Amino acid sequence: IYKTIDAGKTWTSVGQIKTGSVAKIRIHPSNPDIVYAAFMGALFANDTLRGVYKSMDGGDNWEQVLFVSDSTGAIDMIMDPLHPDTLYVAMWERIRRHNRISYGGLTSGIYRSVDAGKSWQELTNGLPKQRFEKGRIGLALCATQPNVLYAFYAKRDGNFRGIFKSNDYGETWTTTGNPGYRNYNYFWWFGNIFVDPSDPDNVYSTGLYMKNSTDGG
Repeated sequence: IYKTIDAGKTWTSVGQIKTGSVAKIRIHPSNPDIVYAAFMGALFANDTLRGVYKSMDGGDNWEQVLFVSDSTGAIDMIMDPLHPDTLYVAMWERIRRHNRISYGGLTSGIYRSVDAGKSWQELTNGLPKQRFEKGRIGLALCATQPNVLYAFYAKRDGNFRGIFKSNDYGETWTTTGNPGYRNYNYFWWFGNIFVDPSDPDNVYSTGLYMKNSTDGG
């Protein structure tokens, strides 16, 4: 992780955590010393360093605040801009070896913290539950109406599973309309979703084609 305090003119390395790829970084909107980082972990090995880390001193020191398993990393993370102690994290069970690939499983899922990472709850009401249905997950919320969230689900084999929507901060979820993606097994690369910050019905999802909905899915 690198940090700049002069709008990108110079950078310094912070947070020397030996845990593979960094999926997402979120900064507290009113206190830039509070930072969260989502780590996927090592690609070809199991390790216990993956998950979500938090820094209270601008990245000099980090504490692991969410760990699920040694094969499950954090692939996406969003922060509620109006309630920045509330975070949502997509955890992804991913195993890759020279002779075996598994891009999903029971430990894939969405976790929410409402107390700045001290405790976490897995969100399940209305979301996929079967092992083969839970692969990579992309997350988004509407910045001006953060009760509205979307989750993009890929299956364990990389095919498209569905887009899910919540209107109550993730308590319950419903399936949206199908954007018409073909099954080409690559959604573990780019299964993401984005929401217009001022219009929760204007949503974009990514695949080999970008899809847009203007009616909330």
